Amino acid sequence: MFKSLLLGIDGSAAGGVAASLALDLAGLLRARLLAVHVDGRDGRAHLPSRDGGQGDFLALGEPRRQDLDPEQLRRGRDRLEGIRRSARVAGLDCETRELRGPLLETLLVAARECDLVVLGRHGVSAEKRWHPEAGEVISGLLHRAELPVLVAGVVDEPLQRVVIGVDGGAAMRRVMASGVALASALSLPVQAWAIDRDTGRARHQLDAVARFGETHGVNIETHVTAGHPAETLASLAEEGDLLAIGAFGAGALHEWLSGSTTANLLARTSRAVLLHH
Repeated sequence: MFKSLLLGIDGSAAGGVAASLALDLAGLLRARLLAVHVDGRDGRAHLPSRDGGQGDFLALGEPRRQDLDPEQLRRGRDRLEGIRRSARVAGLDCETRELRGPLLETLLVAARECDLVVLGRHGVSAEKRWHPEAGEVISGLLHRAELPVLVAGVVDEPLQRVVIGVDGGAAMRRVMASGVALASALSLPVQAWAIDRDTGRARHQLDAVARFGETHGVNIETHVTAGHPAETLASLAEEGDLLAIGAFGAGALHEWLSGSTTANLLARTSRAVLLHH
Protein backbone atom coordinates (compact mmCIF):
# COMPACT_ATOMS: atom_id res chain seq x y z
CA MET A 1 0.00 0.00 0.00
CA PHE A 2 2.81 2.41 0.88
CA LYS A 3 5.32 2.36 -1.95
CA SER A 4 6.69 5.90 -1.73
CA LEU A 5 7.22 8.03 1.38
CA LEU A 6 7.65 11.80 1.53
CA LEU A 7 9.76 13.03 4.45
CA GLY A 8 9.75 16.75 5.23
CA ILE A 9 12.74 17.69 7.39
CA ASP A 10 14.60 20.58 8.92
CA GLY A 11 17.61 20.81 11.19
CA SER A 12 15.67 20.48 14.45
CA ALA A 13 15.57 17.60 16.92
CA ALA A 14 12.00 16.94 15.77
CA GLY A 15 13.26 16.62 12.20
CA GLY A 16 15.82 14.07 13.34
CA VAL A 17 13.17 11.87 14.95
CA ALA A 18 11.03 12.05 11.80
CA ALA A 19 14.03 11.16 9.63
CA SER A 20 14.83 8.11 11.73
CA LEU A 21 11.22 6.92 11.58
CA ALA A 22 10.98 7.45 7.81
CA LEU A 23 14.23 5.55 7.17
CA ASP A 24 13.01 2.65 9.31
CA LEU A 25 9.65 2.55 7.53
CA ALA A 26 11.23 2.75 4.08
CA GLY A 27 13.36 -0.27 4.90
CA LEU A 28 10.57 -2.34 6.44
CA LEU A 29 8.04 -1.43 3.73
CA ARG A 30 10.61 -1.65 0.91
CA ALA A 31 9.38 1.76 -0.14
CA ARG A 32 11.06 4.61 -1.97
CA LEU A 33 11.94 7.57 0.25
CA LEU A 34 11.86 11.17 -0.96
CA ALA A 35 13.36 13.49 1.68
CA VAL A 36 12.94 17.22 1.14
CA HIS A 37 14.08 20.36 2.89
CA VAL A 38 12.08 23.52 2.05
CA ASP A 39 13.88 26.76 2.81
CA GLY A 40 10.68 28.73 2.23
CA ARG A 41 12.21 32.06 1.28
CA ASP A 42 9.61 32.77 -1.39
CA GLY A 43 6.59 34.04 0.52
CA ARG A 44 6.55 31.57 3.37
CA ALA A 45 5.08 32.28 6.79
CA HIS A 46 7.19 31.71 9.86
CA LEU A 47 6.81 31.07 13.56
CA PRO A 48 9.76 30.17 15.80
CA SER A 49 9.88 26.47 16.66
CA ARG A 50 9.51 25.11 20.19
CA ASP A 51 12.98 23.60 20.31
CA GLY A 52 15.15 26.67 20.47
CA GLY A 53 14.52 28.17 17.04
CA GLN A 54 16.50 25.49 15.19
CA GLY A 55 13.57 24.15 13.17
CA ASP A 56 11.50 25.61 10.40
CA PHE A 57 9.60 22.73 8.86
CA LEU A 58 6.34 22.97 10.78
CA ALA A 59 6.87 26.55 11.91
CA LEU A 60 4.06 28.72 10.61
CA GLY A 61 2.77 32.06 11.76
CA GLU A 62 3.37 35.70 10.90
CA PRO A 63 4.98 36.53 7.55
CA ARG A 64 8.72 36.72 7.77
CA ARG A 65 10.49 39.69 6.23
CA GLN A 66 14.03 38.41 6.03
CA ASP A 67 15.61 35.31 4.57
CA LEU A 68 16.13 32.29 6.73
CA ASP A 69 19.19 32.17 8.94
CA PRO A 70 22.02 30.56 6.91
CA GLU A 71 22.72 28.37 9.94
CA GLN A 72 19.21 26.94 9.76
CA LEU A 73 19.69 26.17 6.08
CA ARG A 74 23.00 24.50 6.85
CA ARG A 75 21.37 22.27 9.45
CA GLY A 76 18.73 21.22 6.95
CA ARG A 77 21.35 20.40 4.33
CA ASP A 78 23.38 18.46 6.87
CA ARG A 79 20.27 16.48 7.78
CA LEU A 80 19.67 15.64 4.11
CA GLU A 81 23.26 14.48 3.75
CA GLY A 82 22.89 12.29 6.84
CA ILE A 83 19.74 10.74 5.35
CA ARG A 84 21.58 10.09 2.08
CA ARG A 85 24.38 8.30 3.91
CA SER A 86 22.04 6.23 6.08
CA ALA A 87 19.93 5.22 3.09
CA ARG A 88 23.03 4.22 1.13
CA VAL A 89 24.27 2.01 3.96
CA ALA A 90 20.84 0.38 4.32
CA GLY A 91 20.48 -0.15 0.57
CA LEU A 92 17.34 2.01 0.36
CA ASP A 93 15.89 3.69 -2.69
CA CYS A 94 16.22 7.27 -1.51
CA GLU A 95 16.28 10.69 -3.14
CA THR A 96 16.95 13.98 -1.34
CA ARG A 97 16.01 17.44 -2.58
CA GLU A 98 16.57 21.01 -1.43
CA LEU A 99 13.46 22.94 -2.43
CA ARG A 100 12.54 26.61 -2.35
CA GLY A 101 9.12 28.22 -2.24
CA PRO A 102 6.02 28.58 -0.04
CA LEU A 103 6.16 25.69 2.40
CA LEU A 104 2.75 24.07 1.95
CA GLU A 105 2.56 24.58 -1.81
CA THR A 106 6.06 23.16 -2.28
CA LEU A 107 5.25 20.11 -0.20
CA LEU A 108 2.02 19.54 -2.11
CA VAL A 109 3.98 19.36 -5.37
CA ALA A 110 6.44 16.86 -3.87
CA ALA A 111 3.57 14.82 -2.39
CA ARG A 112 2.26 14.03 -5.88
CA GLU A 113 4.96 11.37 -6.10
CA CYS A 114 4.16 9.72 -2.77
CA ASP A 115 1.41 7.94 -0.82
CA LEU A 116 2.42 8.71 2.80
CA VAL A 117 3.85 11.88 4.33
CA VAL A 118 6.11 11.75 7.41
CA LEU A 119 6.61 14.93 9.45
CA GLY A 120 8.28 15.82 12.72
CA ARG A 121 6.69 17.74 15.55
CA HIS A 122 8.07 20.69 17.45
CA GLY A 123 8.30 20.88 21.22
CA VAL A 124 10.43 19.05 23.75
CA SER A 125 8.58 19.41 27.05
CA ALA A 126 5.49 17.64 28.32
CA GLU A 127 3.60 20.93 28.29
CA LYS A 128 4.71 22.03 24.81
CA ARG A 129 4.66 18.98 22.59
CA TRP A 130 2.71 20.56 19.76
CA HIS A 131 2.53 23.92 18.08
CA PRO A 132 -1.21 24.40 17.32
CA GLU A 133 -0.48 26.55 14.25
CA ALA A 134 1.51 23.71 12.71
CA GLY A 135 -1.90 22.17 12.01
CA GLU A 136 -2.08 24.41 8.94
CA VAL A 137 0.54 22.30 7.15
CA ILE A 138 -1.04 18.99 8.11
CA SER A 139 -4.55 20.18 7.33
CA GLY A 140 -3.44 21.36 3.90
CA LEU A 141 -1.73 18.06 3.12
CA LEU A 142 -4.68 15.99 4.33
CA HIS A 143 -7.28 17.96 2.41
CA ARG A 144 -5.46 18.94 -0.75
CA ALA A 145 -3.07 16.04 -1.30
CA GLU A 146 -5.55 13.55 0.24
CA LEU A 147 -2.67 11.54 1.69
CA PRO A 148 -2.27 10.14 5.19
CA VAL A 149 0.17 12.08 7.35
CA LEU A 150 2.33 10.35 9.96
CA VAL A 151 3.49 12.76 12.67
CA ALA A 152 6.53 11.29 14.41
CA GLY A 153 6.68 11.01 18.17
CA VAL A 154 8.68 13.30 20.44
CA VAL A 155 11.48 10.75 20.86
CA ASP A 156 12.95 8.17 18.52
CA GLU A 157 11.45 4.77 19.39
CA PRO A 158 10.61 1.71 17.25
CA LEU A 159 6.94 1.12 16.53
CA GLN A 160 5.57 -1.82 18.51
CA ARG A 161 1.78 -1.61 18.19
CA VAL A 162 -0.94 0.12 16.17
CA VAL A 163 -3.85 1.62 18.14
CA ILE A 164 -6.82 2.69 16.01
CA GLY A 165 -9.24 5.30 17.34
CA VAL A 166 -12.73 4.48 16.06
CA ASP A 167 -15.46 7.13 15.85
CA GLY A 168 -17.60 6.04 12.92
CA GLY A 169 -16.63 9.09 10.87
CA ALA A 170 -16.11 9.21 7.14
CA ALA A 171 -12.36 8.72 7.49
CA MET A 172 -12.66 5.50 9.51
CA ARG A 173 -12.31 3.11 6.58
CA ARG A 174 -9.19 4.91 5.36
CA VAL A 175 -7.78 4.84 8.90
CA MET A 176 -8.46 1.10 9.09
CA ALA A 177 -6.84 0.47 5.72
CA SER A 178 -3.66 2.37 6.56
CA GLY A 179 -3.40 1.07 10.12
CA VAL A 180 -3.93 -2.53 9.08
CA ALA A 181 -1.52 -2.20 6.12
CA LEU A 182 1.25 -0.87 8.36
CA ALA A 183 0.58 -3.46 11.06
CA SER A 184 0.65 -6.28 8.51
CA ALA A 185 3.84 -5.07 6.83
CA LEU A 186 5.62 -4.44 10.14
CA SER A 187 4.18 -7.53 11.95
CA LEU A 188 2.65 -5.38 14.69
CA PRO A 189 -0.35 -6.19 16.92
CA VAL A 190 -3.43 -4.01 16.50
CA GLN A 191 -5.97 -2.63 18.96
CA ALA A 192 -9.10 -0.64 18.09
CA TRP A 193 -10.79 1.58 20.67
CA ALA A 194 -14.23 3.16 20.44
CA ILE A 195 -14.68 5.94 22.99
CA ASP A 196 -18.43 6.23 23.27
CA ARG A 197 -21.05 6.08 26.04
CA ASP A 198 -23.35 4.26 23.62
CA THR A 199 -21.85 0.79 23.85
CA GLY A 200 -24.20 -0.65 21.24
CA ARG A 201 -23.14 1.89 18.65
CA ALA A 202 -19.50 1.45 19.62
CA ARG A 203 -19.69 -2.33 19.28
CA HIS A 204 -21.29 -2.01 15.85
CA GLN A 205 -18.39 0.16 14.68
CA LEU A 206 -15.79 -2.13 16.21
CA ASP A 207 -17.34 -5.21 14.62
CA ALA A 208 -16.81 -3.56 11.23
CA VAL A 209 -13.17 -2.92 12.12
CA ALA A 210 -12.66 -6.52 13.27
CA ARG A 211 -14.19 -7.86 10.05
CA PHE A 212 -11.94 -5.61 8.00
CA GLY A 213 -8.91 -6.97 9.85
CA GLU A 214 -10.00 -10.58 9.31
CA THR A 215 -10.40 -9.92 5.59
CA HIS A 216 -6.78 -8.77 5.49
CA GLY A 217 -5.38 -11.48 7.74
CA VAL A 218 -4.90 -9.23 10.78
CA ASN A 219 -6.42 -9.96 14.19
CA ILE A 220 -7.69 -6.74 15.79
CA GLU A 221 -8.34 -6.61 19.53
CA THR A 222 -11.35 -4.35 20.14
CA HIS A 223 -12.32 -2.30 23.20
CA VAL A 224 -15.06 0.11 24.27
CA THR A 225 -14.60 2.84 26.84
CA ALA A 226 -16.02 6.23 27.74
CA GLY A 227 -14.37 9.57 28.36
CA HIS A 228 -12.91 12.59 26.62
CA PRO A 229 -11.69 11.33 23.22
CA ALA A 230 -8.29 13.03 23.16
CA GLU A 231 -7.51 12.45 26.84
CA THR A 232 -8.58 8.82 26.68
CA LEU A 233 -6.69 7.98 23.50
CA ALA A 234 -3.58 9.70 24.84
CA SER A 235 -3.80 7.76 28.09
CA LEU A 236 -4.08 4.46 26.20
CA ALA A 237 -0.90 5.03 24.21
CA GLU A 238 2.17 3.22 25.49
CA GLU A 239 5.82 3.32 24.47
CA GLY A 240 6.16 2.35 20.81
CA ASP A 241 2.49 2.83 19.95
CA LEU A 242 1.31 4.36 16.69
CA LEU A 243 -2.08 6.04 17.14
CA ALA A 244 -4.16 5.94 13.95
CA ILE A 245 -7.15 8.29 13.79
CA GLY A 246 -9.36 10.15 11.35
CA ALA A 247 -8.96 13.89 11.36
CA PHE A 248 -12.07 14.36 13.49
CA GLY A 249 -13.97 17.48 12.56
CA ALA A 250 -11.15 18.76 10.41
CA GLY A 251 -13.32 20.16 7.66
CA ALA A 252 -12.14 23.70 8.43
CA LEU A 253 -8.74 24.95 9.50
CA HIS A 254 -10.04 26.72 12.61
CA GLU A 255 -11.13 23.40 14.06
CA TRP A 256 -7.51 22.24 14.00
CA LEU A 257 -6.44 25.33 15.85
CA SER A 258 -9.18 25.55 18.44
CA GLY A 259 -9.76 22.25 20.14
CA SER A 260 -10.57 19.42 17.74
CA THR A 261 -9.89 15.86 18.88
CA THR A 262 -7.00 15.69 16.43
CA ALA A 263 -5.22 18.82 17.64
CA ASN A 264 -5.89 17.94 21.29
CA LEU A 265 -4.51 14.46 20.81
CA LEU A 266 -1.31 15.77 19.22
CA ALA A 267 -0.95 18.16 22.15
CA ARG A 268 -1.47 15.43 24.74
CA THR A 269 0.57 12.50 23.46
CA SER A 270 4.26 12.07 22.77
CA ARG A 271 3.60 9.05 20.53
CA ALA A 272 3.56 8.86 16.75
CA VAL A 273 0.16 9.65 15.20
CA LEU A 274 -1.17 8.59 11.79
CA LEU A 275 -3.84 10.98 10.49
CA HIS A 276 -6.38 10.55 7.72
CA HIS A 277 -8.91 12.92 6.16
